[in-house]
Amino acid sequence: AVLILRIRQVEQINSTFETIIKGVAAELRETGSHLILEGVRPGVMATLEKTGTIDEIGRENVIPASEALTEELDLAWSRAVELAGAHRSTS
Repeated sequence: AVLILRIRQVEQINSTFETIIKGVAAELRETGSHLILEGVRPGVMATLEKTGTIDEIGRENVIPASEALTEELDLAWSRAVELAGAHRSTS
């Protein structure tokens, strides 16, 4: 399974949000699932980078916000399909 969390409207995150995201990512990994953060704004990206959370989620699973409203959602969906396909082929 792949959980896509659209956070396009989030400008900044605090330590509580970050702790929750890390926990969700870890729980999903334990079950062979994945978390994708989609629509990540620069302030949030900077925090994820600074704290190392981006590496826990997987850099390839963090999709930056873009000017086009659906561009990052399309990228997230493509990544989710890729992850789901990779999981099936190794099962």
